[in-house]
Amino acid sequence: MAAWLYQIPSTVLISLAVMLALGICIAAPWVAHRAFRLKPNDERSSAALDAFKLIGPLTGIFTAFLLLQSVNRLNDARKLVESQAMNLLQLDRALGRVESSEAVLARQSVRDYARILVDRGWPAMRAQRPSPDVATALGVLSERIDALARASAGDRSALELISAGLEAIGDVQSQIEAAAAGGLPDTFWLAVILLLLLMVAEAAMIVPRWPVILPLAGYSGAVGLLIGLLFVMDRPFLGDQSADPSPIERSIVTLDLRAQLMSRPPQARP
Repeated sequence: MAAWLYQIPSTVLISLAVMLALGICIAAPWVAHRAFRLKPNDERSSAALDAFKLIGPLTGIFTAFLLLQSVNRLNDARKLVESQAMNLLQLDRALGRVESSEAVLARQSVRDYARILVDRGWPAMRAQRPSPDVATALGVLSERIDALARASAGDRSALELISAGLEAIGDVQSQIEAAAAGGLPDTFWLAVILLLLLMVAEAAMIVPRWPVILPLAGYSGAVGLLIGLLFVMDRPFLGDQSADPSPIERSIVTLDLRAQLMSRPPQARP
């Protein structure tokens, strides 16, 4: 899917999907009978109407199923971001238990990694590509924690917490990047498009009478609403209905505050 479409507000995209579905359903019978000279045929119209009543619910059920998957995937992505923010705070707290210059450098690397994740990682994920800056920052953090482990070999309980925190950050970051590159397979979108084309083909064979067309247009509008919702939620890190970095931004504020407090002389601390 074209990433630039997600720059349009979700309400506009959903409204366009509904109006497009309504317009096509209403216009299809008149276009077929006037532009393509399809002669009115009550028997064929009745059969096409029966087929439309079968394909329409099938399209709606299939789209609703995909929409449920997309909503779950979006919620999972948001939970991953919140989990990563918590992992950063926990790792910083564990590093604070060790008093050494290596620990100070490692805590600085935690803050640097969090900022790079927001400033460079998020634009890269929204462009659906990996960010080398995030990988580099995570590598620097790992190296400084290794240096801390070598210098503080005696404090095993603190080192175990630090190691677990680093592993959690790496694991969750991998899951976040996988979610950013995810979305519905193209095969599912192709199936939705084919079902819509079948609906349009059946609508085109119905005799153009307002009492028949208007109820079908309402049903088509409902299907268009589902498809619009599916599109805006399909990519967890694109559009205004997506996982945002605000939990990590809040963790950065906390990390900076902790660093300021630790940099004060002992007598000046609250």
